[in-house]
Amino acid sequence: MRRLASRAKPILAAATAAAAAAVPARHLFSEESPLRDKKDPLHHLLPHLQSRGHAETPGTVGTMAPSRRPAETHVVRIALTGGPCAGKSSALEHIIKTAKKHGFDVYCAPETATIIFNSGVTTDIFSCPNGVFVFQEGLARMQLQMERALTKAAAVTGRPSILVMDRGLVDGKAYMDEQEWKKLLEVIGGGGDGYSNGVDEEYLLQRYDAVVHMVTAADGAESFYKWGKTTDDTGNIVVRSEPPELARSLDKKLQGVWSNHKNHIVITNDGSGFAAKLDAVSNAVISVARLKHPGLKHPG
Repeated sequence: MRRLASRAKPILAAATAAAAAAVPARHLFSEESPLRDKKDPLHHLLPHLQSRGHAETPGTVGTMAPSRRPAETHVVRIALTGGPCAGKSSALEHIIKTAKKHGFDVYCAPETATIIFNSGVTTDIFSCPNGVFVFQEGLARMQLQMERALTKAAAVTGRPSILVMDRGLVDGKAYMDEQEWKKLLEVIGGGGDGYSNGVDEEYLLQRYDAVVHMVTAADGAESFYKWGKTTDDTGNIVVRSEPPELARSLDKKLQGVWSNHKNHIVITNDGSGFAAKLDAVSNAVISVARLKHPGLKHPG
């Protein structure tokens, strides 16, 4: 396993916490890219993204935040993770539609690695001295702050809300050795959660009410696994470098790093079809959300 991880390190480092879903910036606006003639999401406000997760008729809040913030609602936080080509993009849309019907607003945090790549950082950084660690440290700091900001923004609305993170902070552990991971925990943190210098892994795990892992299509739905230069399930062009055997290995590593979470939900490819897989993901999220809001009154 160590030999496989060493041989695959350049590929895994290039993917980082994106698990091969991130696209290097040079691909985004090429002639064949669907984004070429569209507004750049890094620099233009996209109103449909603002409004897509807001329930027309929100439910009545069932659970408020801790007593120190009595006017704020508890925000249900979900880490959506998984191996390459697992269906996360489609799952996000499915979660939004399902949760809105149950009276929840849904906030979707973008994949942090993708933001970094799309801002101009290329995979050349991984050839620089300490480049992998610098990338992962920046990613973790950025994601931690984004999670905090979105949680607070959702909480003050007083509406029942779900925040879905496209990959969670512990994903990074799958792309680092143990020594690097411990170093990363020592240098991130601060920002108002009681950790002025560093955090521990338990703190990162308990940030999420649930972790939903979607298993790669390379494990159980091999005929649907796409790699190389291809399109994802939303029609966007992606470059997925992992062959099926490496995708399966990475998927297992991601499951392993999250295994200590108290509510780690693994959605497999059980042969019932992709639509059933999406239903399973959405149902899992709604079940968690309703447990956190037991007094939620369904709209209508």
